Amino acid sequence: MAEKQTKAYQEEQRVSKLQRRLQEVEAENKQLKRVLGGVPGLIYSFSTRSGAVFYSPQVESVLGYTELDPMRWHDAIHPEDLPRVDQVIENSKQGQAFEVEYRIQDAWGHWHWFRDRSIAHRMGDDEVIIDGMATDITEYKEMARALSTGDSLVQKLMDSIPHPVMVLDKDRTILSANKAAREAGARMGCHCWNSFAKNQYLSSEQLELLEKEGPSNKIHCNFCQVGPMLKSGRPQNTPDLESFGRVWDTWWVPVTPEIYLHYAIDVTERKQAEEIRAESHDQLIRILDGVQAVVYVCDIRTHDLLYMNQHSLEIFGPAKNNKCWQHFHRGQSGPCRACRNRETLLQRGRCLVYEQQNSRDKKWYQCRDYLISWTDGRDVRLHIAVDISARKAAEQLLEERVQEKTARLTSEVEHRREVEKSLETKTRHLTEANLALKAMLDFRDAERRAIEENVSLKIQQQILPHIQDIELQNVHKDIQVRLAMIKDALMRLSVPSHRSPATSGYSRLTPMEIRVADLVKQGRQTKEISQLLNISPASVSTHRNNIRKKFNLNNKKTNLRVFLSSLEG
Repeated sequence: MAEKQTKAYQEEQRVSKLQRRLQEVEAENKQLKRVLGGVPGLIYSFSTRSGAVFYSPQVESVLGYTELDPMRWHDAIHPEDLPRVDQVIENSKQGQAFEVEYRIQDAWGHWHWFRDRSIAHRMGDDEVIIDGMATDITEYKEMARALSTGDSLVQKLMDSIPHPVMVLDKDRTILSANKAAREAGARMGCHCWNSFAKNQYLSSEQLELLEKEGPSNKIHCNFCQVGPMLKSGRPQNTPDLESFGRVWDTWWVPVTPEIYLHYAIDVTERKQAEEIRAESHDQLIRILDGVQAVVYVCDIRTHDLLYMNQHSLEIFGPAKNNKCWQHFHRGQSGPCRACRNRETLLQRGRCLVYEQQNSRDKKWYQCRDYLISWTDGRDVRLHIAVDISARKAAEQLLEERVQEKTARLTSEVEHRREVEKSLETKTRHLTEANLALKAMLDFRDAERRAIEENVSLKIQQQILPHIQDIELQNVHKDIQVRLAMIKDALMRLSVPSHRSPATSGYSRLTPMEIRVADLVKQGRQTKEISQLLNISPASVSTHRNNIRKKFNLNNKKTNLRVFLSSLEG
């Protein structure tokens, strides 16, 4: 009896112990599930014989599979990746650890990238059980692909830049370089002053330091602006750096506190063109300073005075105010009303001629206005005024005499009506007065023509030779074209009014047709004219045909250039 009680007690103790152990196992399972739920990956056990043995709970949230049969994972692997996965499983039978990346399809048909690492192997009689962890790296793969595409695009963009461009760290080590920089010698991982500049721009002190201490961040070219750039955190620029036999617009631009962009734009041709343009401008200024007429240039919109020739300075003095209407006139609060009206009519390639009395010196001037481009590219008005006060005085005197004679003749006619006897005598006097009037009018016309011929002669002798000298020099093609246009304008200016082109047929042409005709007369081809006037070659051909039609040259073998030149003969 006692023995049975003892066995019952022992059995009760064993059952109680098993229950406690079961509770501990359940608690451990719960704890393990919580741990596995927090692991950033899918924990699994896989049998080479029967497939999946265990998957962690994340498989449902990641792939959407609520029920995962043993071979579902294996069957969902991308066909292109499956041979590689099967190979590492086969190798694992020999105990080899593995790490492999592959794609797997989720329950919604989307593909995920996984990095699969083996953790442990358990060998059975006829199977190998692999414990491993598969981490979803889809976002990483997308980012890597985007970065790869972005880096390739950035490199292509850099290589498309025709000037040297380099990305460097603050020690002046080249991290990246475009094609132009590489062709000039830039090498990634090398110092710019060595691989790119070939040590040519190191000072003697820098060379001594290089020989003594070797390459360091203390070594730099004598024009380097990295120091000021790092100190200020702002881009630094050397606009006219002369190196390698060229002129460069050079920049150092901070990207991060450790990295900066360094590039240089070759501006040699631009600088040479600017020097040529400046020299031609100076020559033109010297020519205009020699003209005995009031010549000035002002902005077409703001009326700011940009230039006055020597003759203008001698008459009106230096400009105290920068507006033309303030300096050349008195008592005005704004631009001249007539000037505002003329500016609406002013067109490039045409000249506006008018007469006006100046409110400062009370003299009369014959004025010519041209719309031209100034050295900075803006539209300006070139104003040339010739003193015609003497002519105006003569005209006024003639007008007074005419009025006086008219009054006298009227009185004489009245008197002749009363005195029939003296009618014949008064008629004779009237005839004589008319003859005198005609003589005076002829004298006025001759004097006007003499003044015009004098202006024409001065242009031919004092201005055109200088322009021809400039044309003979080796100047830029654009400057030659501008000189030709100035020369043509001066030629038209020099033609007296009784032989003006307007009477030879130009009046029937439109403004654009006149511009085309001028360039044809200079010997310009259709392509050159289209580039100069910024119109298509087809439009140039249309204007040429219209000019021939208006001059009745259609169906004739007459050369248009020869014909236009003959109009001014």
